[in-house]
Amino acid sequence: SGYSSDKIDEGFQSLFDSLNSIDGVVRVSSGDKYEISFQKGHVFSWDEIIPKAENLIEQHFDHDPLLLINHSYTGE
Repeated sequence: SGYSSDKIDEGFQSLFDSLNSIDGVVRVSSGDKYEISFQKGHVFSWDEIIPKAENLIEQHFDHDPLLLINHSYTGE
């Protein structure tokens, strides 16, 4: 019944590895199992990265309906 925490962690590590493989992504992290954050390199545009990241996340969750919220900020 359900997944073991090891399987969940392996699954999220696989997703993080996939997100890290996107050109321009320099860091992927998670605050909990329901939030994924990533940072881009300065020479890249979010317009290049977001569609690729959304596609990977949707594939990871077998195209289940997801709520994807983009919170971006610029900081020096």
